Amino acid sequence: MTLKSIRDPILPILPEKEEFRDFDRLQRWWRGLLQDIQDFHRDVYDDLSRLESLPAYANNAAAIAGGLKVGDFYRTGGDPDVVCVVH
Repeated sequence: MTLKSIRDPILPILPEKEEFRDFDRLQRWWRGLLQDIQDFHRDVYDDLSRLESLPAYANNAAAIAGGLKVGDFYRTGGDPDVVCVVH
């Protein structure tokens, strides 16, 4: 299994001062910003929750023997439990 890349956060573009005078436009801008933040957090949580289901292998050779392909993630199962990439 591979993790999808986490989307880079993009700083919101602030509306011009004139746009702040129009309450409806300002409200739409804030709602869009809040939706972007929620989407970003959901994407990060989805990626991190996949780490819990990573298979455990002692090393790279064991991961390959277990059927993983180059670029797949696995964990070592030790203490600390290290996440590795098959190479």
